Amino acid sequence: MADIIDIKSNGTLKISVTSKFLNNVRKAHTWYTSQTFATPMLALLAAMDIGGFYQVAQSTIGSKSIIRWLIIASFAVAFEIAPLYIGYAICLKSYNLGKPIHNTILVLSTISFVLGIIANILYRVLTIESANLGNNPKVRVAITIIMIVLPFITSLMNLVIGCLSFDPLFFDIAKLTKKRQKLELYKRQLEGRLHELADDDSLSKLLEDSEKNSYIKVKNEILILRSRLRIYALFYK
Repeated sequence: MADIIDIKSNGTLKISVTSKFLNNVRKAHTWYTSQTFATPMLALLAAMDIGGFYQVAQSTIGSKSIIRWLIIASFAVAFEIAPLYIGYAICLKSYNLGKPIHNTILVLSTISFVLGIIANILYRVLTIESANLGNNPKVRVAITIIMIVLPFITSLMNLVIGCLSFDPLFFDIAKLTKKRQKLELYKRQLEGRLHELADDDSLSKLLEDSEKNSYIKVKNEILILRSRLRIYALFYK
């Protein structure tokens, strides 16, 4: 971080947001928090859960019933999507980021997750005799317990992936970097126009005012980014 965040003599931070910084942020993630690992792992966890939900729904509900697919979809949302967002929201809070809408979605996701756990327990227990789990009572009970616990475990893994792999600050920095690149291109265009219209005082003044406004806007974004990077530097200290 030393080549990206420098401390000036007056105690302020000098920040350079470049592709080098983004590469360093990527390197801060280990192999188990990288997108290369997270994507196939999420697909595997989803396949495990959906396979279990499909098995019990197929055994207890008619094959042509739309209710079967609604149940599977509901469990998938509760055990796959909701924990993933909960993990992402936890990461947002660790950076002191996020908007009120994120808190609302976090509450809804948590409610969905809890209701999913309760519904899965009740559904498994109530259908233990008709879920086609074999004739041995002990085997049926054992499989039922496993299928109750397994989605909870995969949900916790989804939560961890959502927290570690989907870094909100990295996405924010990438977005601000893209904005800065666009502003730099716009600045070069304005400088070219200023050069062409150097003899026209009124148009030159107009373009100078526009450039000044763009500068103030970029300066404010850099100040906001500096504050967030302080949090980021402390987080990975």
